[in-house]
Amino acid sequence: MKKLLTIWLLLLCQSNLSWAQSNEIGSGLSLKFSANNFVDIGNVFDDLNFPFTFEAWINPSILPASRSGIFSSDNDITTYAGWWVRVTSAGKIEIEFGNGFGSGTQHRRGFVSTSAIKLNKWTHVSIICNSITDIDIYFNGVFQSIVPTDGFSSSTEIYHSAASGSIGKYSNVFASQFFEGQLDEIRIWNTARAENKIRNFMCQKADLSEPNLIAYWKGDESISSNTVNDYTFPSENGNIIGNVLKINSGAPIGDKSNYEYTSNWSDKKIVLNAPSGDQFMVKNISGMPAGVHVYYIGTAPYSSIGLNIAAVYYFGAFSAETGSNATYKVRYSYSTSNGLVNPDNESFADLAGRSDNSVNNWQDINAKLNISDDIITRFNQASRGEYILNIEGAGKQVESAVSADHENSSNKIMVFPNPSVNMINFVLSKELSDPITYSIYNLSGQLVLKLEQSNPNQIVNFDISNLSSGYYLVEGVSIAERFSGTFEVQ
Repeated sequence: MKKLLTIWLLLLCQSNLSWAQSNEIGSGLSLKFSANNFVDIGNVFDDLNFPFTFEAWINPSILPASRSGIFSSDNDITTYAGWWVRVTSAGKIEIEFGNGFGSGTQHRRGFVSTSAIKLNKWTHVSIICNSITDIDIYFNGVFQSIVPTDGFSSSTEIYHSAASGSIGKYSNVFASQFFEGQLDEIRIWNTARAENKIRNFMCQKADLSEPNLIAYWKGDESISSNTVNDYTFPSENGNIIGNVLKINSGAPIGDKSNYEYTSNWSDKKIVLNAPSGDQFMVKNISGMPAGVHVYYIGTAPYSSIGLNIAAVYYFGAFSAETGSNATYKVRYSYSTSNGLVNPDNESFADLAGRSDNSVNNWQDINAKLNISDDIITRFNQASRGEYILNIEGAGKQVESAVSADHENSSNKIMVFPNPSVNMINFVLSKELSDPITYSIYNLSGQLVLKLEQSNPNQIVNFDISNLSSGYYLVEGVSIAERFSGTFEVQ
């Protein structure tokens, strides 16, 4: 059953590239902004005061002539109100606060980083605001030096107005400033997040049970929807104004993560384990990054292009670099009880890789297989990468004599109508003399229906009125053979 279900899930996942309208796997989707487009979040957070923390993954495609707005709590075109986060023409990150009066420099104040984020590269930005004069900014979990902006308001409070907030835009009395590039995993906390908290959740999805998370936009909902959901409660959903696209995100985000920050990488290693018993390790780190993260995604990748028989989980690595690009060694320890590797195919086990979730194609990274130790290794991996255990094309995942017979069987289950609503019919494409048992499984591999049929050559009817909408696998098993097919319930 594992073989059939694994192959079916991967084929279904690959077909998702054409029909799926959302992607919540790994980093999922990001919001891609261009000039004059933004997300309107309405007049919210008027009661937000110090302390608070703003976080987002930011990937600018163009540096503005002056500044571009990443987030604004109040787009007031008559006064400086609320607070806003912007990218400067030099790629620096600034946060400012208005005092609720006028439009001159005497009515705003804030801080700007002395270092810049890079174009066309994902950077995690965290801004911790204890007060107007006590601000910390982090890039990729690394503390940054900051200096005051040119504003010199003496206010120590946040003054809000009735104006709407936005993602990807900031407006004041002079102009509207639009961000161009991608944003992902935008979070607001009504507390000052500690450094370890920033690093803990930087490369993984936010835990909705974590206290003080008051806004969480990640853009993973329907590609065609003009809504950007806030995953906290009560939800402050945003509405797309213009043409903000939702595209596959390249940000390094998984379901869980581990990391190390140090100035001495000698003998350091970062490890994550999969529930299957597999282990992913990054070691032999050079290039002196400030930190290295590894992350785990417990679902088959959104795209399976380039894979043969692959695991339904994968790993990633991300280096928080301050200078030259980091390099590292990947070591993948696989379990022979993980449901994928067995004595018949172990010699074909390999690692496939890609840079990130925005890349559909997986490629063989020419890793070295050590069968005696159940280890696959690859040196000289650089900066970013995602890795999955894959059985190469010549290998077969053999479970039993029944499965082996199925490999050579030309018999198929004919399913009609497909898609179906209340009833569905099965019949074999060729006659069979043995009784057959039909089983229906959902996407999680759970058995939802089962039927014994003494005459396998008759059309069998299933009542599927109790099944939820979605895709299912039907498996037929006789004494000597096993067959499978798929169908959709609408």
